[in-house]
Amino acid sequence: MGLLQGWISLASLVWSAASSQVAEVDVIFPRANETFSPSPLTPIVFALHNPSLLSTLDPQLEWYIELLDVDIHDHDYISATGWGNLSKLNLTNVTDPYFLHLDTGHLNVEGRFMFSWKINLWNCSHNPETDEIDKHWFGTRRPEFTFSTKKRHRIARLEWSGPSCAVNPDFSPTPSCNAKMDSSAAASISAFLTSRACLAPMLYTGLSCPTPSTENAASRPQFSVTVAWVCAIALWLAYRLAYRLA
Repeated sequence: MGLLQGWISLASLVWSAASSQVAEVDVIFPRANETFSPSPLTPIVFALHNPSLLSTLDPQLEWYIELLDVDIHDHDYISATGWGNLSKLNLTNVTDPYFLHLDTGHLNVEGRFMFSWKINLWNCSHNPETDEIDKHWFGTRRPEFTFSTKKRHRIARLEWSGPSCAVNPDFSPTPSCNAKMDSSAAASISAFLTSRACLAPMLYTGLSCPTPSTENAASRPQFSVTVAWVCAIALWLAYRLAYRLA
């Protein structure tokens, strides 16, 4: 299976969501327990369902990749991490699902890797590290707080900016992690990431980028985009080849 074809096949099924009122984050790539070809440019793609709803929770996404079976003090040890504040993105008027695409240049060797990620959201949970008392309500009756005050001291202000807040649902989508993208979206992401990486090729060891001629140097951005996915065919993401993400 071709490299770009392997990546597109992974992303060519339909999106499924449990509820229109549920904000969900799924990993498109890399997938657990799959084997892929080492590459100087590897995509990290997340799908955000109900992105406008998710944006109200001040989401912060973190990911981490580590080469397993190698001592952390070994010269060949590899680890990479990334972090992003999704609230800085304009998720109000975007397609649903919204595909967040990142990349790493640290997976250009054979080996067994661990990929982990987490998303932090504001909700109405009690923070055990502080003395703050927090309570949320749904419906018509507001929560009641009882406290005492000393003479001439102002009564504590117990107001917030809304009548309700997000909570973790008691159910999990079935099937879970079922977000996929079609082949055109996968090819578009391939082209964008390769084009962007070619602006700083020194950060991606072994990356092969097109060199524009003098005649079309002025139109280099367009040249990079149109040719980048051809580079991706030779660089990215086939199943069952060289290393396993666990």
